Order: sequence, then structure tokens, then C-alpha cells
Amino acid sequence: MKKKLIVALLASMALSLTACGSVTDKIDEVKENLLQKDADDDPEDDSDEDDEDDKEDKKEEKIKEDKETEASTEESTEKTASITIGSEEAPVFTEDYEIHEYDFITDDITWEEAWQEAIIRGGYLVHIDTEEEEQYLEDRLSKMLNPALCYYIGGKREAGSEEYYWVAPDGTQGMSELTWDSVCKKHWLEGEPSFYDETTGIEEMYMDFLYLKKKDKWFLNDAPNDMIAASEAWSGKIGYIVEYDNNDVSSMAQSGTMGNTSGSDSSSFGSSQTMDFTFSSGAGGWATEMTLHSDGSFTGRYFDSDMGVTGPGYPNGTQYYCEFSGKFSNMHQVDDTTWSMNLVSLKEEKIRDGEIKDGIKYYQGSAYGLDDGDEFLVYMPGTRLSKLSEDAQSWLYGYGLDDQSVSDKYLIYNVNSGQLWSQDVW
Repeated sequence: MKKKLIVALLASMALSLTACGSVTDKIDEVKENLLQKDADDDPEDDSDEDDEDDKEDKKEEKIKEDKETEASTEESTEKTASITIGSEEAPVFTEDYEIHEYDFITDDITWEEAWQEAIIRGGYLVHIDTEEEEQYLEDRLSKMLNPALCYYIGGKREAGSEEYYWVAPDGTQGMSELTWDSVCKKHWLEGEPSFYDETTGIEEMYMDFLYLKKKDKWFLNDAPNDMIAASEAWSGKIGYIVEYDNNDVSSMAQSGTMGNTSGSDSSSFGSSQTMDFTFSSGAGGWATEMTLHSDGSFTGRYFDSDMGVTGPGYPNGTQYYCEFSGKFSNMHQVDDTTWSMNLVSLKEEKIRDGEIKDGIKYYQGSAYGLDDGDEFLVYMPGTRLSKLSEDAQSWLYGYGLDDQSVSDKYLIYNVNSGQLWSQDVW
């Protein structure tokens, strides 16, 4: 509870500091004070024309230097966004334009409250930086059973301005105006941003992700801080999207939640950078093999051999085969021994059906065990196998499935299909 209060306090401080004005506003204020001081310091009784010219030259030179300093400061501000609290500088926030981890929360709160809640959760209201990220959010929302109809996201404008910007966790704004941003401009709802509600006259200064039923699509929209105050009809239909930057699969191994089992090194994933998994029935003949890297990327292959299907030129049988690659993201911890992640990309390499190599005829296969998946659960070594679903347990072999049985390896469970991958441990 103390930690949450401290984070909320810092978030509030960040908002207050941001409200004080931008770096360039401060420079203008300092410059004006300096120029006023120069004017006040001029001796009133100095009537020497040459001295006056000299002072005027120095004044112009001072203005020129101030402008150069201002330009330099603005340039450095564009590259990074940070604030200073006392003598300590807050961490710099840098957009990395990746698909991250997200939470979709339904709650009848204001935009400002949602912004602070996102900070308390360790993230920030989502920034939609790429077409892939926008499509990914739409896909996630379409798969939710009862999504809200309006989600606050991390864009806002200042009073008196018509320029929307993403707001960083420290309260500073980004440098790209979102009305004309290459990604955002095509996703605004027609006629938006409108800056105020024509029906109520309430000013709209915040961005949301809005679902339009007749178009069956999500759009960018601007909204008031308090949607419920504007219309009670929004009650129960408001939410917000929290974005987290931690996408490193190795964080699972570094979380300290699993210990050494059967001689396996609990930190081996973080140190070796890869883990090998297999999805198979254990009866042989077919399998899907995958090498998972610490950044969530993976490569692998699927094969299903039928040695009995032979013919001229392929006496060694027939095989369905596929090589693939992709990436998991959105890693977050569910409980002490379980993590969740999402499949965000999957590419299957195509082969020529009927091609014969080394006496085997090949046909196109698929990344079986992955190709119909979205959410995957990762079970740590030490997980009680009784907590797994019946579908997951049906893929286990070599374990005595009683209440005390625990896994001695990592397991990956495809929630959509009920299929279970096992770490290769020898």
C-alpha cells in the first residue's frame, strides 16, 4: 500500500510539474528577465552616443546567443523527455515502437484517474505508435467476451490548444502532433478531433479508443475527462488500456519465483538466452520443435512422417514439413508459478508440394501447436501438475499425476487449443 501511495504521489508531482510549462516556455521567461535586467542596468545619465551604440550591439549579441541556446535546448528536448524533481532527474522515457504487454480494464473513472492508475500498475496509458500495434489492439478487443465501448488512451492536449500528443509516464508530452501523425491520422473517427461535444458543449481534451458498432471498428476519438458526467449512458462502458514495456521472456527466469529442480538451473533461461520445446504425442512419427529466445522470438519446424507411403523416386516415405518463426510478447505474471504471453507474429515458410529430396516426398505442413493460438500460459519448474487443465494434463507423459506431482521443466500451454509444449531437458 505504501508503494502505491508513493507512486501515486510521484505521478501527481509529475502532472503538477508538467502544468508549469514546457522547457521552451521557461527559456522565454529567463530570456525576458535577462533582457529586462539589461534595460534596467543601463545608466540613465549616459548620453555618449558611441557608448549607446556599443550597448545596443551587445544587447543584440545577447539576444542572438539566447536564441541559439534556446534552439539547442529545444533540439535536445525533442530527443528525450524528462523532468527534474528537486535535484534528481526522473528516468527518461523513450518510445520504442514495439508491441508490448497490455491490460484492458473496465472502470467508470476519469481520464486523469486512469492515467494515475496506469502509473500505479507500473505502466502508462497506451501509445499507439504503429499500424501493427493498432491492429493488434483491435484484434485483442475483438476476442474479449464483453469489452467496454470506450477505452481511455494516453493522448491529450492542453487548454487553448488543438494539438494532441502522447503523454509519457513522467507527464511530459511527445513531439509528434497526433492529428497529423502518419499512424494516427487515418484512424480518427470522421469529424474528430472535435475538441468539444456539440450536444453538451463540454470541452474534450483527452483521447480514447472508441468502438462504432455500425462499422464494427475501433476509432481514435477525443473525449472529456469525465465521460460519465457528460452522459450517464456511458456507465459500465468505460475502460482504459495500460501499456507495459517489459517484453523480455527472460524476466520469467529472473523473477525469483522458481527454484532448482532435478538439477536444472533456475536462471538458465536468462543466461543461455534460448530454451528448446517440443509439442508431440510422445508416440513418435510427428512433432513440432521450437527454440525460444529471451526476447520472445522463436524459430522451429514441424514434421509428420509416413514411411509407408512410398512411390517411384521416394522409397523413404512421405513427410509433411514446415519451418517457421515468430514472436511472443505481452509477458506478465499470473501467479507464483505461471506467466501469460501472447503470440503476436507467426511466419510459416512455404515449400513446393510434391518435391522429392533424399528419397522422401515433401508436402506443406503448418506450425502445429502454434498456428491456432493467441494466449499461452508458461508454467515454471515446480508447478503442481494438478493445477493444469484436463486438456493440458492429457499431453503429459512420464509423470504420476497426483496432487503432489510437480513439473521439473518449463511447460507452455496453448489456451485456445488446449495443447501443451514441454521443455527439452536431458
